[in-house]
Amino acid sequence: MATPSIFFKGFVYDDAGAAISGATINLYDKNDVATSRASTTTNSSGFWEIEHTSSGEFDVQVTSGSSKRRIKFDDSIQLSSVDTENLYVRANEGAVAAIHLFADEGEDLTDRWRIDAGTDGVMGFGNDTVSQGVFVDQFTITPNSTVANSVVAILGKATVANTLTLSTVAAAGTDTDKFLVLDGSGNVDYRTGTQVLSDIGGTGATALDDIGTGDAAASLVTTVGNITIDAQANDADVIIKVDDNGSAVTAVTFDGSDEGNALFVNDVQLKSDGALLEFGADLDTTLTHTDGTGLTLNSTNKLTFGDVATFIHQSSDGVMTVDGEATIDLNASTAVLISNDLKLDSDSAVINIGAGDDVTITHDGTTGATISGTPMVYQSLATATLGNDTHAGIVLEMLAGESLAVGDWVYADSTDARVSKADANDTGDNGHYPAIGVAVSAQGSAGSAVKILTHGTYNDSDGFGGDLTEGNLLYLSETAGGVTATAPSDDGDMVQVVGVAIGPRDVFVNPSLVVVEVA
Repeated sequence: MATPSIFFKGFVYDDAGAAISGATINLYDKNDVATSRASTTTNSSGFWEIEHTSSGEFDVQVTSGSSKRRIKFDDSIQLSSVDTENLYVRANEGAVAAIHLFADEGEDLTDRWRIDAGTDGVMGFGNDTVSQGVFVDQFTITPNSTVANSVVAILGKATVANTLTLSTVAAAGTDTDKFLVLDGSGNVDYRTGTQVLSDIGGTGATALDDIGTGDAAASLVTTVGNITIDAQANDADVIIKVDDNGSAVTAVTFDGSDEGNALFVNDVQLKSDGALLEFGADLDTTLTHTDGTGLTLNSTNKLTFGDVATFIHQSSDGVMTVDGEATIDLNASTAVLISNDLKLDSDSAVINIGAGDDVTITHDGTTGATISGTPMVYQSLATATLGNDTHAGIVLEMLAGESLAVGDWVYADSTDARVSKADANDTGDNGHYPAIGVAVSAQGSAGSAVKILTHGTYNDSDGFGGDLTEGNLLYLSETAGGVTATAPSDDGDMVQVVGVAIGPRDVFVNPSLVVVEVA
């Protein structure tokens, strides 16, 4: 039989902790420096591996440049603990492979244990209970080519704290389910149940109503098969009673006259995280507990109310459907909060507001909507000073006639109504005035949508270049897209009031459509 291979493996790193590639690894006989038994080099990760098939005692030498390090066979270490995937204990030729365990410093009798694989193939477990350092086997394992012929020998007394199973019994005879008994001579014999019952003077099974009251805790246990409680009388119930502080309480009744329906007198608690309730003959509906979250109804099953037409369910992944058949009534003392979009998915849908539905928002069936009510008031309740580059008021979405930046004042071109940068000194056939508002979104190309604030308040982070003084009028500038606190005065300039400064960075946007030419 071949000698098992010995595997030598490791990693090599420099003082900085970096892997060393190309270091030479040599395997020598213990204390030898002349003849290498095997060699290899480290890879880019600093890893090396040598497989050696000859038994012996070996040193490993690591050479990197002029530096040499040895891992000696004679090295000994003392550790608090070892956590390893595999542990190999390899004896020299003709010697026993042993593991020693010392308890309580190992200075007293019985403190030392040894597990050894003998040269005869016998595994022994021994203790030095007789003489310190001299081990006596407590039990042994003698293997054989067939498991049935292998022998486990317990050399002292054996105590079985749980089930003892005999897979085969010598001379058991043809009868099954026998008892091991100790006869009058001290021998262990096999006896059938009938024989044991006869031996102890029994007469057979005890009637259930003859069982008396116990005086200690009792368990009904089986390691094989089922435990059946069978109330065979007509419509008989199975009743489980408990004692609650001295009072007898019926905890659960299984109603024999109602197909065994369980009646619980008090709470039913499923105490494990992830507990599951299953419903239906094929268990197609489940209710599952999720720790710290709540309960989950499986798949697209519905939770119905009153009849099957009123329900809540997940109609598809991420979609919650609430169907009230006719009306869904949401009633809260303060408010109903919707954290995201509210979507009315039918054309001509109507939002009614007020006890008499006297204010409505009605979809026109295509792309618009009508707001109706008397009176109608628009309020933008912005603070006196807005945050940087924010706005409040009436915003229209229009098509850009050129690239626009946030803060550009725009006019509507007379040919296509697209908005472009307005200025006060363009007197061409298509003058770039009057300004109708300020861009509050950027647009990089002509023909794309851009948002224009036509009436309201606007904050510019740099105060339109520092040109804002509270209370001053703002005019369309001669610079395209800009405004100024000074009215244009050159011949041919167009003077248009576009708003009023209401702060060092805030403008009340209210472009006048009256434009005066400077003559």
